[in-house]
Amino acid sequence: MELTELRCFVTLAEQLHYGRAAARMYISQSALSKRIAGLERELGVVLFERTRHEVALTEAGRRLLPDAQRVVDVATGFSESARRLTSGEAGGLRMGYSGAVSVGALTDVLDHFRECSPGVEISLRESASHATLLNDVADRLLDAAFVRYIRADPRLSIVELRREPTVVAVYATHPYFSRQSLDFAELRDQPLVMLGREVDADVHAHATLLFERAGFAPPRVHEAQSVQTSLTMVASGLGLAVVTASAALVVPAGVRCVPLTDPSWVSVWLAYRAGDTSPVLARLVSGLPPADTQGKAAFDSALVSKAVPPVV
Repeated sequence: MELTELRCFVTLAEQLHYGRAAARMYISQSALSKRIAGLERELGVVLFERTRHEVALTEAGRRLLPDAQRVVDVATGFSESARRLTSGEAGGLRMGYSGAVSVGALTDVLDHFRECSPGVEISLRESASHATLLNDVADRLLDAAFVRYIRADPRLSIVELRREPTVVAVYATHPYFSRQSLDFAELRDQPLVMLGREVDADVHAHATLLFERAGFAPPRVHEAQSVQTSLTMVASGLGLAVVTASAALVVPAGVRCVPLTDPSWVSVWLAYRAGDTSPVLARLVSGLPPADTQGKAAFDSALVSKAVPPVV
């Protein structure tokens, strides 16, 4: 018994007209008649009563039709599920991210992807370490990760999602709170809140190099375990923090992000395995918006002229 024969049976039972049923099946009437006759021979029952002007189900046809319909529905659903998996409309994605990108690029990309692909199940895992996330992608523990700091790795492909300027988070009672902009040199004598080296070595190294580029080291540093924690510490008046512009979306009450006159620019990247054939991943990557490269030329020039390594 072939599935096509059951489809012909169900379609003819719905239409009770060979011409209309054949048109629905995209076959000729003679081909439809052969399919029905072959099914009847195999089952040993007559499914339809045929006259010159009328087609009707027999008693056997009426009793067998619900089972045939269920088989056809299951097969149709199976085919549709396979199509959705092949096209990337269904499936799963294991995504990693660092707390530093939990607003902005991550939410923008995933909100758009969920809207376009509601059948895809996305699982998210946060890690403070960009290196850990990249290793997990390369080792197939994650399908992709949103990170701010990258390294050369032939196992990985990367896409730039966004490039943001650095800003200074300032608490309400600080003299800089009402400023329209700040020079980096004005942080020289200010206590600062920074991510600790053990939390994320890449972030700590980049922040340290920014101070070295400016020709000074911060007089006092309070170490935080995440960007969110550092903003809370700023709100408590412990110090200022150099963060990316997207942090302005999640600053607590009493904290304001003041632009820098000569900011560094920090990218958000999507990293995934090179050569990964996952249809879901391909759908995600193909639907990414063009990167926001505002200030790209100025930042690239600063990287070259001021010897800040290209870790952003």
